[in-house]
Amino acid sequence: MLDQDADSDPTRFYQARERATAASMVGMLASINLRIAETIEVRKGPVAAYPTFLAADTQARQLQLMGLYAHTRVHIAECLINADDQPLPGRPRPGAPSEVDDLIAEAFALGEKSKPTPWAKLFLAMRAWYHGDSISAIDLFDESLRSLQGEVHVMPWWGVWALLRVVADTDPEETFGPIELTGHHLNWAARGFAAAVTDVRGGRTAAESIAEAEYHARHTPYMRHLLRTIVAPVLYAAGVEAALGWLREADAFCSAAGERALQRRIRYDLRTIGAKVPKASTATVPPHLARLGITPREAEILRLVNAGLRNAEISHRLFISTRTVESHISSLLEKTGRASREQLPLAGTAED
Repeated sequence: MLDQDADSDPTRFYQARERATAASMVGMLASINLRIAETIEVRKGPVAAYPTFLAADTQARQLQLMGLYAHTRVHIAECLINADDQPLPGRPRPGAPSEVDDLIAEAFALGEKSKPTPWAKLFLAMRAWYHGDSISAIDLFDESLRSLQGEVHVMPWWGVWALLRVVADTDPEETFGPIELTGHHLNWAARGFAAAVTDVRGGRTAAESIAEAEYHARHTPYMRHLLRTIVAPVLYAAGVEAALGWLREADAFCSAAGERALQRRIRYDLRTIGAKVPKASTATVPPHLARLGITPREAEILRLVNAGLRNAEISHRLFISTRTVESHISSLLEKTGRASREQLPLAGTAED
């Protein structure tokens, strides 16, 4: 799977692909495409990575690279799971659960003839978790990843598994094991979020542990949102107000990225903690604004304020009353903590 670099930077894989293409190393090209897809996945999500996973899958099949093909079959199943009720690019319909199960079974069968893929069921674990079934998710993760115990953990999904177990009240030291085996930077991030859960359960501040986790996940937005979502309900219940903003931000990210399965879980968690669940897509709200609870209409008005329009001009543009515009701007000032419209953040720029 992915290497242990601090940011999962795909640049060197793109460079390697150029060299492999120039040298007509078609087998190597398939393997490099898989690595590129994995880096896209942790940054932008499996749906964004699907075209590259598909390219690697097609190349592996055509070249009869059975070990690699088993690997890519699992990732195609993962992409279908994450797209949920929406079709992936180039596909006429969403993937049915039976199609996902068949792909996983095919990967196991291929693995028996070449390179085993005991970890393949981890995406069935994620499917269960997306649907709110954490117990089945942990059981499937246990079945998939126990064989990795005692190894350096270069697979970031190992950290997801360990974090789910800690949230379910398993001892973090037992779950994560020796620190020298943590491996991938996202597993370090998971370890930091697990420490935050342990902190709040012990009545301590979690600020330092959260900062550590955020540092390790800073270059991989999709996986940062996933890890935050796992711990958000526990931290929010313990008084960490930022956790609600995490869920709002993740919801907006998933709307824009087409990550319907993770969004399903995010909205499940919002309902669980008693927070308001967006009625429609939040794709038009940048994640840094969604974190503050800014609505699609407020984001639309903010863009016009950023463009220098006055209230009357905004009213005319949107066919609403000036009083309604004033109300929205007042709400924007309150949610962002700014004193005047001139100080409002830019709608299209992430802010810390």
